[in-house]
Order: sequence, then C-alpha cells, then structure tokens
Amino acid sequence: MSQNLPSVVVPQWATAFKAAVRRATAVRATYAGPPLLRLTKQGSWIVGVDEDPVPVGERLIVWPDRAEHGYVAWADDNSARKLGEISAPLAKPLPRPDELPPVDGGAWRFFYSLILSPLFGPAAVWAYRPTSVGGLRAVETVLEAIAERIENIEMAGEQDADGPLFLAPVVELGVDSYQHKVRSYGRIYVPVLTVVDWADESGMLESSLMTVSEPEPDPELTPPAPATPARIAVEPPASAASPRRWRVRNARS
Repeated sequence: MSQNLPSVVVPQWATAFKAAVRRATAVRATYAGPPLLRLTKQGSWIVGVDEDPVPVGERLIVWPDRAEHGYVAWADDNSARKLGEISAPLAKPLPRPDELPPVDGGAWRFFYSLILSPLFGPAAVWAYRPTSVGGLRAVETVLEAIAERIENIEMAGEQDADGPLFLAPVVELGVDSYQHKVRSYGRIYVPVLTVVDWADESGMLESSLMTVSEPEPDPELTPPAPATPARIAVEPPASAASPRRWRVRNARS
C-alpha cells in the first residue's frame, strides 16, 4: 500500500465550527454561576449558554449588595479556557495589577460582576460580567447612580425609619454603536444601562408609591380604599433576600 496518500483540505467553515464547539464546551466547563447576560458583536443581547435573546428595553433589577469586581485571565489561543480569576465584593479592595501572579499564555483583565433579576416574566437571576471598555463604562454609570443615591439619603437624614429603602436600580437594556477608526472593523456595538426606577430589597418599586393628584371627591360618595403598593413578581437572590433590611437605624438612648 502506498504511503503517499493525498492530504485532506478541511473547509474553512469546518475549522471555524470546531473552534466554536471548543469555545462553547470550555465556557460550560469553567463557569458555574447564574446565566451570563452579554452583548454580542452584532449588537444583540443574549443570556445563558443557549444564547436566548433578550430584547432591547428589557428591565432588570440590579442587586447592589451582590456587586463584585475582580480580574480574570483567559487563554490567548481563542479556546475560551480560563486560566484564573480573582474577585471580591465591590466594598473590598483588590490587589494592584502589579501584584497579580503571572499567567502563562494569557493576561489579566479587570471585570465587574452585577447580579440582576428580570422585572417581568418568570423569576430568574442573571449575571453581567463585562471586561470590555464599553461594558465597564456602562456598569460604572449604574454604580455611580447607586453611590449618588446613597449620598443623597445620608444628607437628607432618616425621615422615615420604618419605610422601605430603595437602593436597587432598575435598568433598561439598550445598545449604542460607533464606527471603528479602522473602517474594516465595521461598527462597534456598546451596551447601555439606563436607570429608570428603583427597588427595595424585596423588589417593590419606588414608582409604585408615587401618587397622582386627583380632583376632590364628591362628599356624597364613599371614597375608595387606598391602593396597596404594587410589588413586582421578582425573586431576589439569596443574600439580597435575607431577613435583614438594608436600612440600618442609629441606636437611640
């Protein structure tokens, strides 16, 4: 039998298919947290390993007590192989970049991690963990809004000791884009997270407490009973749903 067998030329699509399968199975093997929310290069929001579509305009509650930051290192060979991760709650400091251990075949990248729950539909918990510049900026916009709200509450003082404390922003998913300076790269899509409301630790919306002025009722008619504040069917993550309230009262003698 001749040993000079002709070489087989694999089609380009087959090579790309193999790489995609390796990346997908690597992601399934290295991540065990909530389904990941992400924005594709084509400008579409998707969630989970099955890449279920999430429409622009979807509203989600961001649980601030579950926010984290950290560093993640991925292999440079496009295999989606994670080489390491260092993370901590947002309130705790991280090592400086020059203090991180070296990784072979990859590099450390900073990331934020937000835990979110869709406002409508079946109860779910997702994670958003961007490392891109656009994703980091989108998260920082939300974090700044939370910090500003906390500061405003502190400056206003404790006006309602027993009332709810609305510290969880409700964000609306959006997409923006720009033309890359290297025109062959096409348009670059970036995430937009717009704060449109606030929720307390149980998922009750601040907007549900707002009253609309109505004309004076007819004294001969019985006025209707006051409406109970609406609560959206949201199931907070375990730590966010703990019995303790976010409001901490000062001890009084």
